[in-house]
This record gives sequence, structure tokens and C-alpha cells, in this order.
Amino acid sequence: MRALVLLLVAVVCVPLVRDATLVGDGQEYFSVLESFWRHGTPEQRTEDVDAYVRLLAAHGFAITRPREGLFVTADGRWYSYHFWLYPLLCVPAKALLHLFRADEFRALALTNAALLLAAIANALRRASPERAAFVTLALVTPVLAYVRWPHGEVLTWACVLTSLVCIDERNYGRAALFAALGSLHAPPIAALALLAVALAANDPAPARRARVGRAVLGSGAALASPLFFLATFRVPSLIADVGMADARLVTPSRVAAFVVDLEYGLVAHAPVLVVAAAAGLVCALRRKQWRAHAFALTALAMLAGGATTTNMNGAEAGLHRYAVWVIPVLAWIAAAHVPWRALFAPRIRPLAATALAAAAAFQFSVVRFAAMHPTVDTSYAQSALARFTLEHAPTLYSPEPESFTERILHREAELAWHRGPLPVAFMTDRGARKILTDARGLDALPLRFDVDGPWLADVRARYGAREGRFYLEPPPGVVMPRGHGTSHVAFEDGWYDVERAGADCWRWMSKRASLVVRAAVGAQRAIRLRGWVPEELGTSPRVTVRVDGALVDQFTAPRHRFTREYVIPGGPRDAAKVEIETSDVVKPPGDARQLGFALLGAELTEAAETLGAGMAEFEGSAWLPAFDHPDGEVRCLAGPGTIRLPPQRGRADETLVLAFWLPNTSLGRRANLRVDLDGRVVHDGPVNTRLRRRLHARADQGHTIRIDPDEAVDSEVGHASACVEVLRYLP
Repeated sequence: MRALVLLLVAVVCVPLVRDATLVGDGQEYFSVLESFWRHGTPEQRTEDVDAYVRLLAAHGFAITRPREGLFVTADGRWYSYHFWLYPLLCVPAKALLHLFRADEFRALALTNAALLLAAIANALRRASPERAAFVTLALVTPVLAYVRWPHGEVLTWACVLTSLVCIDERNYGRAALFAALGSLHAPPIAALALLAVALAANDPAPARRARVGRAVLGSGAALASPLFFLATFRVPSLIADVGMADARLVTPSRVAAFVVDLEYGLVAHAPVLVVAAAAGLVCALRRKQWRAHAFALTALAMLAGGATTTNMNGAEAGLHRYAVWVIPVLAWIAAAHVPWRALFAPRIRPLAATALAAAAAFQFSVVRFAAMHPTVDTSYAQSALARFTLEHAPTLYSPEPESFTERILHREAELAWHRGPLPVAFMTDRGARKILTDARGLDALPLRFDVDGPWLADVRARYGAREGRFYLEPPPGVVMPRGHGTSHVAFEDGWYDVERAGADCWRWMSKRASLVVRAAVGAQRAIRLRGWVPEELGTSPRVTVRVDGALVDQFTAPRHRFTREYVIPGGPRDAAKVEIETSDVVKPPGDARQLGFALLGAELTEAAETLGAGMAEFEGSAWLPAFDHPDGEVRCLAGPGTIRLPPQRGRADETLVLAFWLPNTSLGRRANLRVDLDGRVVHDGPVNTRLRRRLHARADQGHTIRIDPDEAVDSEVGHASACVEVLRYLP
């Protein structure tokens, strides 16, 4: 029977390995695997970069930032900020493919399939209805969708599954060891290693001390990761050090989202497993089998560990990657405590068999859809279930703000660090059904949408003083979308017709074009222009912007989408003319038009606030003018600079968020940056891509931040050394 199951799983894995792809952190794992293959260490060297970039390019993946996800030590060595266990385990698969001259791109997917089969083979060594139910419930889940991913989700699933099998066999030393190995890739799995130690101490069988000793020794393997990063970067977790994880982000709603969210939760992608686990907990409670609740608390602790991530809506194959860790634990609760033998009593056997077959078929159909879905990464797309609920019963579904925002905008929006592009609305033919905003965003509602006046006045009265983000659920027809060109923005000469692709809507202009902007009543407003220049242009053109004939901006357009913002003064009847001119145009093949600039959006909004408005003064001639970025305003500097923070009355927050990024992304460049807070050094060393810090600094006291960067370089933002991306106190 075990051989038949393994054969069926192997058959399922074949097309998944064949469809291996690059997604999520896969580039990073391919890089570390290449390093192990070439010189047996996880250190990335120049020859490793060339080799893995060629491998990925052969499959259509152009790598523009080959050191993405890697960081440099003080002595110039490059390492991944993920521990290297998973790519190390992929070396045998790469060697096998290399030996047979097969495609080495599939090494990671082949390793995933091997780990899956090995875990199942080990679990099925003992035949029983409970063990069969355990394997089935754990296997027929979205873990299969991650076989083709160059990611460690299958590794964590296999480690947790094997650890639970060892617990069942009362081999607590091995159970702790496998859980600890899983925690090297996903640290929250260490909770299962601690459970194994606790169970060993609570087991009444003889030789308890020896069992506890073996369990403690096995769990010690979890220390390999923090010891490695202490030795190389002098911090126990590089992921936490660079700002990608923070325990203060853990909230009940974030933890619950792993289970109940309609986009990436277990309820949406493994409903049979969730129902079975809930039934197992109920049965255990009725029988006073408290051990089941220890497993449930362990699963909860693992999910809480996953909720520390700052990127809650990361790459995923339907089910959230961090929910994959707890699948075997839920399957274990269901298998151990649902009375499977009683379900097959002679009287109810036909009914039970029919119900179980229907449930298995339903779960398999859900999993098959996820595993073979053409969209490998679903993190920027809304599911049909979520769309249906938001349209017909929006009160029933209030997703995590980051997930809602990114799936509406189809792009990254790191809300753990940024305020976000609020308000964001889920729109239907009947208007907005769900709006994510904050108190400041209420003023932007009538600028982005056609809004019913009385409804908006009522909302402002009720929510105008509310802190943080919140959802609004307007009645149908109250908040309606605007067309491309609104009552505040009118297109004049120089524009071609509207074009659409997916969620984007834009107009091309030729060499010059103009807009008429009608200023809104009240606070100072600005016109925000978003767009890009043609890829066919060989060089970056110079773009000139004038408002009412006066030159307000002249810049070299970056080779990607960008945003610029210009203040529009005036009263309720005043209008301003915005003229845009580009130095170069291009005529693409098969297109009679001369294209100079694609305007993705022109919207009237509140004038951009200075970075840290009301709380920061930028001193020194090294600071460049502030500019708008999709994630917020940015200030760059070309040399030493100072930021002074005056006291904020009525606030006693003790955490200051400060984040930098480097404006140059070329291969091999690293910058050194020294940051002092009130004379205390908070960073002095190399920076790769980004540096993020949460600093102890009371808001009701004044502070001084001194920044001393490396030499400036010519980049897409000008001659700059580093850019201040975030500067704010945590609420």
C-alpha cells in the first residue's frame, strides 16, 4: 500500500517538477546553491553570480539585481539573509542533473519532490487508520502547489510532518531534531521542538532523564542559524536586523488571517483540513484529552511567529507560505482525535464513506487548481471568493490592510513601514464597496472619486478623529470611479487616445502636451503625475514641466515608472495649465505615433508633505530636493547631513522608524553608512540595498540624527549617496 501511495505522489510531482519556475526568494536560493556547488560554502562570489544569472537567463528570467536578498559583511563577504540549509539540501539534486546533463534549473523543485516523498514514506512505515488519515489530510493540501517553487515550504512541511511522526513513536530526540532543522528555515517551527522537549519530560515511561536530554540536544540544532549570523554579521537574525521581522507587529487579526482570510487563509485553501482539525479539538475536549490542545497552542505559536513579518502579503501560491508550516499539526490533531474507526462502523459505513469521498474530492479539486494554476504567485491578485464577498457582503470580510492594498493596486505597498497610498477602494459597477483609509485619507476621497456630499460629511464627523487605518463600506452608488480625466483634471492638446491593459489605464503624449487643473477648495493641493518613458528610447530623456508658463521641474526620466508631484495654488474657480515636454520621442515598429511619455494617471491630491512633516528639519547642503515615490516621499543626500527632530507635544511614543535605501543597484556596489542618534551610534558599517532601524527615541523630546554616507554616485535619483525613505514615530 505504501508503495502505491508513493507511486501516485511521484506521478503527481512529475509535472510540478517539470514546471519549475522562479518566484519569491528563488533568485536568492539559486545563488546560494551555485555557491555551494562551486566551492562548498554559502558565500556568494563573482563567478557564482555569473553562473546562476546565465542559468536563469536561459529560462527567460533577466536578473537586474543579482545580489538581491544578500548582504555584505564588514570584511566584504556576501551572504543570504536566509539561513543556507535549504540550498545545501539541493546540492545532490543539482549534482544528479549535472551528471545526466539535464536541466539544473529544476534542482530545487526536484529536491522538494524528494523531501515530500521521503516524509510520506517515513510516515507510512506504520499502517493504521489514524496514520493514513494523518498523511492524507497533510498531503492533499496546497503544499503540492509549492513543489514547483524554488522555496523551502516543502522542507518545512516535511520537517514538521516527520517530527510529529517521531512524537507519535515517542522518539522525542528525533522529533526535536527535525523540528529544529525546520526552524533553520522558518524560526517559528522551534515551538514544535520545545513541545517535543515538554512531552519528553511529561512521558511517564522509564529513562525520562535520558529522553529529555536527547530532546534538548536535538532542539539545540536550532541554534545553528543564530550562531552563524552572530559570527558573520554580529546579530542573531539578519532578517530582523534589516527590518523584515518585528515581534511588535504580531496582533490577533494578523495571526487569525493565516486561517480565516479569504485570499490566503487555510479556510479558503484547505477547508476540509480546518473542519477536521476543529472536529478533533472538540472531540479531544469532550474526552478531556488535553494533549491535543498543546498541539493547537503550538500551531498558534508558529502562526504568531509568522505574523512578525513586515511583508504580510508576500509571494504565495494561493495559501500563505507561512501557513504551510502548520498543515501537518492540524492534520495531526484531526487524525489523532477524530474517531475514524467509529466512522466505519457497519451501520454508518456507507454514509461515512460517501461523505469522506466527497470531502476528499472537494479538497483535491481545490489543491489541483492551486498547484496547476498558471499564475504562480497570487499575492497581487484577488481571488474569486474574496471578490464575491467584497461585492455582495463586504461587512463579512475585512482583510489585512497590506493584502487589500496590494491586491487592489497590483504592486508592493509595505504598510509596516509606510502609511500607504490611502484611500484604496474595491470598486464594482455599483461603485466602491470597501474603502481602506485613515483620517487623513478622508480628505483625498473627493479628489480620487465622485463622492456623495452628505455621506462624506457624515463619515468625516464619525471618523475624522480616529487613529490608524480603518475600513468604510459605502452604500451602492455613493462613491463612484472617475474616468481618465476628471472634473479636476482635463486633457487638452498633445494626447493620444486612452489605452488599457489589465488594471492600468494611460495616455501617450508626443513631444509635448498639456493639462488643465482646477484647484480644489481648502488646503493646498498638488497634481500628481505617474507614468513612464518608452523602453525603445536608447537614453533617458529630459522632461520639462511648466505650470502656467513657469518652469517648475526639469529632470532626467528614470528607466522605470515614476511619480512627480507639483503644487497647484488657487481658489475654487482658479485653473492652472500644466505643460509637459520631453527631449526625445520614438516611433515604435508598426506604430505611426511618436511617443514621448506615457501618463498612467493624473490626479489632484493633497500637496506632498515634507518627509517627517511637522517633526523634521533637514540641515546641510548635501540634501537634495524631496521627490515623490510610489511608497512615499524620499529625501536623498550626497554627503554628510543632519536631521533635527523637535519635540512632539502630547506624544510619548518611544520608537522612531528610520529607513534608508541606496540609489544605485549595480552589481557589487556596497556603501558604508554611519548614523548617530543624539551622539549614539546606531549603525556604522556596510549597507546593501536598504537599512531599516527602529530606534528608542521619545517623541516628546528633541533629537538629532547625523548621517555620514559613502561618496555619492550618479544614479536614477541624481548624484547621491543614500536616500531617507521613512522617518516617523510608531503610533
